[in-house]
Amino acid sequence: MNNFTNNFFMNDPNLFCALEESVSSWEELTFSYHLGHNYSFHENILTLSQKETGFSVCLSLENDNESLTLKTFSLETGELLGMRSLSLYDAAMVEIVLQGLELLFFIADYFDEEAIRLILEKKDAENLSPFDSFFTSPLYQDGRVLLMLPASPEDYDRFVEKTENLKTIIRKELWKRQKDDLLLKHYLQNETKNDLFPLKAKSQEKKLVSSNRENVIPFPIRERKATIKKAIQ
Repeated sequence: MNNFTNNFFMNDPNLFCALEESVSSWEELTFSYHLGHNYSFHENILTLSQKETGFSVCLSLENDNESLTLKTFSLETGELLGMRSLSLYDAAMVEIVLQGLELLFFIADYFDEEAIRLILEKKDAENLSPFDSFFTSPLYQDGRVLLMLPASPEDYDRFVEKTENLKTIIRKELWKRQKDDLLLKHYLQNETKNDLFPLKAKSQEKKLVSSNRENVIPFPIRERKATIKKAIQ
């Protein structure tokens, strides 16, 4: 790995600036995002936050044995949105995971890496299980899940093609469902979205809230991920 050290945000301030510019350039998404970062000698932590919902994904990256390694992919969500609009909740969950993966591809390209290694707690790996076609087959060691995310230009092109298809499916489904979901309708038809939601729950929970309404894309429960897998095969 070229010019890569443990505290790479500190050693290369241009990296975070480039990541911020990338996030600000994202278009045709259902939600908007803010990127924050923190770092120590051993960890480089990125936090991608969904402005409208308060959902976030935390990515902890390390230089482990001269390879780019992700040690954390943790989701924080609030139950309030799930109770008020399961369709929006579901779409928010799927989109923030996809955009978290987008950041990983960006970082791999920045460091001319062909892959990113993931060594995750099982609960973090489960967040990625609907998207396992992008990863190598998992290995299990000491209670953690080991994966590789191939990140060559060809792999990224495939990622973009498949996820754009999935995002299109979600957008179409949201527009169909707005007639039966007033909050969803208000969100989709209001151009100023940042202050729409009193959706940011004070207590954050990493679980899908039960509802009588059907999910747009079931997430992240393994036995209900067929729709995502079909869209990205």
